[in-house]
Amino acid sequence: MIAVLGAGGFGLAMGHAISRTGQSFCFGVREVETVAVSVDAIQKMDALKTCTGVHAVETAIRSSDLVILAVPYAAATPLVQSITDWSGKIVVDCTNPLKAGLTGLEVGHNDSAAEQIARHASNARVVKAFSTLSAYVLEHPTFGTGRAFLPVCGDDPEARARVIELGRLMGFDVVDIGPLAHARYIEPFAMLGIQLAVQRRYGHGFALGVMQRERVAV
Repeated sequence: MIAVLGAGGFGLAMGHAISRTGQSFCFGVREVETVAVSVDAIQKMDALKTCTGVHAVETAIRSSDLVILAVPYAAATPLVQSITDWSGKIVVDCTNPLKAGLTGLEVGHNDSAAEQIARHASNARVVKAFSTLSAYVLEHPTFGTGRAFLPVCGDDPEARARVIELGRLMGFDVVDIGPLAHARYIEPFAMLGIQLAVQRRYGHGFALGVMQRERVAV
């Protein structure tokens, strides 16, 4: 079972993306009754057809083996710290450590949001993924014959492979970029996308991709 923690625009888009794969998932939120009404309305349109319910955060985590943090960066660390033992669950960090006004990143160069979260998530297997995508692209991963690029990193090979497979089933061009420390590259890459979307007025309906004719030795 997959748990999506957060049901804002990004969380709902993540639910839609998971539904495309046919896998079951639930939402974990603070205001269960309010979110349940919205999810029920969307389910009637078949966009969240594989959602099994809306639960309190702790209940959603307990029932799942893969947990997706679809919350702002500032909320992520307190959330993972609230669980004393993650018992080997996979925790997917989708956050970006943005400064106020989208003026830059609060973390960088020698650390990353993903690594910070991993240090606070006791016995979790943390994977960085989906932070480079807007909610719109989560719901619309293809662009003509191309697919949006999705970099994934994490220290546990099995956990990383699980998230990579999920991303591929969602329809993304997933690239395994290795250990969790490489989130230090993913987060600035996400910042580039945000700058293009907001400052350069590309909007949120675009994605960055990888084009390759053949592998060339380096």
